[in-house]
Amino acid sequence: MGKNELDLLKKQNRELRQDIGEYDMLMDSAGVCIAKIRLTRGYPLEWCNEAMVRAIGYTKEAYEARFGQELSAFFQGYEREYAVLEAEMRTALAARRRRFDMLLRIPTRTGF
Repeated sequence: MGKNELDLLKKQNRELRQDIGEYDMLMDSAGVCIAKIRLTRGYPLEWCNEAMVRAIGYTKEAYEARFGQELSAFFQGYEREYAVLEAEMRTALAARRRRFDMLLRIPTRTGF
């Protein structure tokens, strides 16, 4: 790979990171909760935006201390909502989709 190609890739990478940052800021300002869930055993939460943090009422550290890596632990007591989410995750896995969008009521520190 030549220097010009490498410079172009670096420029594209910077632009993409900026676009992602702007998208996240837009979603956050609109109050849209976004979560990245690893589609593996236990469905661990990898990342969420600030809107999600505010909505659930837990910092990342508090969430991990209370629920660990198991998404099902976070939904304990809200099995119906978890079943809807899990069904969508299983459908995404079966279709080999890397992502999915859905509307879902999520539990918070104080309930719904």
